[in-house]
Amino acid sequence: MDKENNQIFSVYFTEEFNKCLDQIQDFFAEQGEDVLEWWFSKEDNMIDEINRLLSSFPYAGKG
Repeated sequence: MDKENNQIFSVYFTEEFNKCLDQIQDFFAEQGEDVLEWWFSKEDNMIDEINRLLSSFPYAGKG
């Protein structure tokens, strides 16, 4: 995959990942304020862990 195609893939992946995060947040918001606060307290750590795991996949670029 050349650099230009890799950048297109990275942008597409980032957009899809953000849509998924929005859906997760919506789910937790429906569960109540306490649960939503729990999600917000864990969100950054979970995203960092997902990025770490994806970066170990040889066909995925770091975002």
